[in-house]
Amino acid sequence: MADGPFVEDARNAFLFAIEEIAPPVLEDLAVCVRPAHREATPLARRAWQWHSTAADLRSALDGWAKRWNLDAEWCRETALRTLAEWEMPWEGERQLSWSPRHSGWMQAEPVPGPAPWTPGGGRSPSAVRRELRKWYELQLGHLAAQERAAKAEMLPIERPRFSRAAYLQAVRYQVLGKPFNQIGRGARDPKPISVSVRSILRLIGIPARTPDRGGRPRQKPRTAVLKGPSLS
Repeated sequence: MADGPFVEDARNAFLFAIEEIAPPVLEDLAVCVRPAHREATPLARRAWQWHSTAADLRSALDGWAKRWNLDAEWCRETALRTLAEWEMPWEGERQLSWSPRHSGWMQAEPVPGPAPWTPGGGRSPSAVRRELRKWYELQLGHLAAQERAAKAEMLPIERPRFSRAAYLQAVRYQVLGKPFNQIGRGARDPKPISVSVRSILRLIGIPARTPDRGGRPRQKPRTAVLKGPSLS
């Protein structure tokens, strides 16, 4: 579900910054995750966190998220929504771009739970028990996020506002693996940039990478061009 208008607006700003200065992130999504997304069943796409038939999609999505230091559930959800949008009818070539996140309060579509165990159904009771536990943990996580967002929206505090340049700096650090002393143009002291970048990452809910770990994959993904279904 959405974490509230303020957080979702910040996440959209971060995504747009990725789109502007780090297009290989979307190219990698198209090349390395889209095939698994296309092969997954509709149920596996909706219940990708736990469903047994979504293993390939989960693996591809996790690899993409970790390569670019976007290791957060909302980043994976945005990637899946973007992939679904790319599959919609489109004439001619289509530019790689994100499906924007909803910036208002919106209840997400419920994730279907595992089917009950039946004798001879092909699944062991222990497998069903693991799926139920994972599904239950996901529901508790969504509830906790909803409660935190509701409390945060009601707090009478001044919320930090970040400039477009600040979001670009956050992408250069987190996604492109640039050190703080190379991010600010002509900045003598990288500390203010470090504080701003870490504040943005904390706000949007992405774990900040360690300074000695780059975010760029070792090999640049192949350039991807999306075409309409009639041309694919």
